[in-house]
Amino acid sequence: MAESVRESQYDITIERTGKLSETGERSGCLLCGSGLEVTVTDLTDNRLGTPGSYEIRRCLHCGLAQTFPTPSVSELKELYET
Repeated sequence: MAESVRESQYDITIERTGKLSETGERSGCLLCGSGLEVTVTDLTDNRLGTPGSYEIRRCLHCGLAQTFPTPSVSELKELYET
């Protein structure tokens, strides 16, 4: 599934290759779709005050480290505009 966002003169398309679990959470790597392992847990945002706790997961195939839960396009937009 791809999400597209139109912002000023830029078109942004995010291709999400990972599979979704029964709860709707992506269960595979954003880049290659392979399995993930949890590397860091219970992270909190003490810089911008974003609520919740997060973890870092690493792809078993390509090594890409990813934040979970993955922020949506609108959450990223809000974060970078403030």
